[in-house]
Amino acid sequence: MKKALPILLAALALVGCSDDKQDHRSRHAAAAKADQRRYADLESRFMRAAEQGKLSASFKAEDGVDEFEAWLVARTYVLKDIGACIDVGLPARCGGDWMIPVFVGREGKEDHPIVIDASTGRTSREGDLSLDYPKDFLLNFEAQFLKTPNKTPEPTTGAVTPRATEGASR
Repeated sequence: MKKALPILLAALALVGCSDDKQDHRSRHAAAAKADQRRYADLESRFMRAAEQGKLSASFKAEDGVDEFEAWLVARTYVLKDIGACIDVGLPARCGGDWMIPVFVGREGKEDHPIVIDASTGRTSREGDLSLDYPKDFLLNFEAQFLKTPNKTPEPTTGAVTPRATEGASR
């Protein structure tokens, strides 16, 4: 019986471990799906705001920076100032800051995170310029890269007008 007891305990431990591993796998899969949904929601809100030309209107730091606002600034920051082949991950609250992971290259290698102050929105990243005024940064981004909907097109310079044609024929 003494020899069988350790074998029995080991077998019970293995059975328990396999159940724990299965539970761990299912919890991990559920967490991964929840993170994917969270990321998709942030991306969808970002795209809607960009299509409407309202990125800056979506940022209201007066009441503190929430998860979407942090992601909005980080996403815009990498689009404008860092370059192509780069993406941001999900924001994580770390004390008084939001930490947003940055992934570069085709491999998605993790790089220095973007740090956003949760009360002011001040944005920084090791090796890059800091943003003291993220609202102004978003306004500048909109002006440079986004088309404002329902805006009548500006006339092009050098266009021929009816008067110019009349004067030329005389």
